[in-house]
Amino acid sequence: MCILAIYNRVSERWPLVIAANRDEFLERPSLGPARLEGHPAVTAGLDLRAGGTWLGAREDGYPLAAALLNRRQAGSDRPAPSGKYSRGALCLGALDCGCSGLLSTYLEGVEGGDYGPFFLLTADSSGANVLDDGGHSQELAAGVTVITNLGVDPPDCVRHAGALPRFRALLPLLESRPELEEIVEALAAVLSDHELPADAQDEGALAGVCVHAGDYGTRSASILARDERGRLYYFHADGPPCRTGFDRINPRPVPASTS
Repeated sequence: MCILAIYNRVSERWPLVIAANRDEFLERPSLGPARLEGHPAVTAGLDLRAGGTWLGAREDGYPLAAALLNRRQAGSDRPAPSGKYSRGALCLGALDCGCSGLLSTYLEGVEGGDYGPFFLLTADSSGANVLDDGGHSQELAAGVTVITNLGVDPPDCVRHAGALPRFRALLPLLESRPELEEIVEALAAVLSDHELPADAQDEGALAGVCVHAGDYGTRSASILARDERGRLYYFHADGPPCRTGFDRINPRPVPASTS
């Protein structure tokens, strides 16, 4: 996951809305979101190379959403160091927590050095939090927050600077108690946007919300929404959202690993 917007407690009807594009090398094998075997309450995408997930939702009595972004240093072209474990496994581990107490214990026990650099978002009925590999935990305030692989509302990220006004422009819609279909349609338009900020400079196509850069780009997009009763709704575009429609997820069992 490389760009994610979260609307946290903006609307009484929809207290949590997440919209995200997953950017990845096009040849990396993966499966779209489904109910994962061995994780009976979790619906998530599955990375077939390293295991784990980039985004998913828990659908039992503890509605939880979690997402993983690979962190990078501004101005650095070097690949991030790999850890002992897949970062996607960290996200899946959070989704396996069946209550807020278990989630808190799990997050407190994360050893950032065991993973490549990351930002881990978790959001339940009590609010939303972002943990990074340095052990810094940040509770998100009410409103809209945009996360990229440079951080939470990072001031030095041109992609964030271009995307934030587009996501902020949807705040009046969220506040108006819209129907779910209206939210999905509006967010899909933003996630499909290729417009580059005026100061994109060397970032080029990577500065857009929807990315097309040769063998790398936006592989898929997802929209999650939780209503006032705690029910989670999951929509997914299994391809670049600029040319792929969003479907409501109907979970189906798939293996949780390739072994």
